[in-house]
Amino acid sequence: MTKKISIIVPIYNSSAFMHKLLESIDEQRIASGWDLELVLVDDGSRDKSYDKIVELSARQVGRDTCNP
Repeated sequence: MTKKISIIVPIYNSSAFMHKLLESIDEQRIASGWDLELVLVDDGSRDKSYDKIVELSARQVGRDTCNP
């Protein structure tokens, strides 16, 4: 039986390294066989974090659902 896991990540001025966070989470998801729901919340960033969330989410289309 796979575990259903939800991870909620507040994002604040993290556009430069957000991809590393998502790669790490995805590696753990694959290794562990998680049924994963990942929620990224832009917490008032002043950089391009929201745009990065949308960009990285778009890469998941067809694999997962995305609601930017």
